[in-house]
Amino acid sequence: MARSPEKEASTNEPTDHLKLKLSASQNACRLLQEHVFDLESRLQKINAQIEQSKAEAKMNAKALAKCKEEKSEMVGYCKRLASLCNDLERECAAYESDLQRYMESLEENRMENEELYAISLQEHQSEVEKLKAEIEAMKKDI
Repeated sequence: MARSPEKEASTNEPTDHLKLKLSASQNACRLLQEHVFDLESRLQKINAQIEQSKAEAKMNAKALAKCKEEKSEMVGYCKRLASLCNDLERECAAYESDLQRYMESLEENRMENEELYAISLQEHQSEVEKLKAEIEAMKKDI
């Protein structure tokens, strides 16, 4: 039995329509797959950036911890220096006080020595005068 051209055309129509739908579906699937590959590539780049940022953050955290430790050490060192400075200032003040007392004592001793020298000089001058008088008296006796 032979097919009539009308039947043949009507049977080809659904097949052609399905072929077009299949082709469109395959094209959409290909486009979606390309989009998935593109998204996966972008995701890999972003993950690499995240890993790099994590590594940098870890290095920064280590550097910050080291900086914090060094700052803490410097604070301790500065406190020890400030304490030492205070001790030295007290010691210098004590030395200055002692020096002031010694200078006052020296001044008192100088004044006392000048008085003693003046008294001694007067005594020696009076002795010299007595001796001169004795010598003059002896010269007259001779």
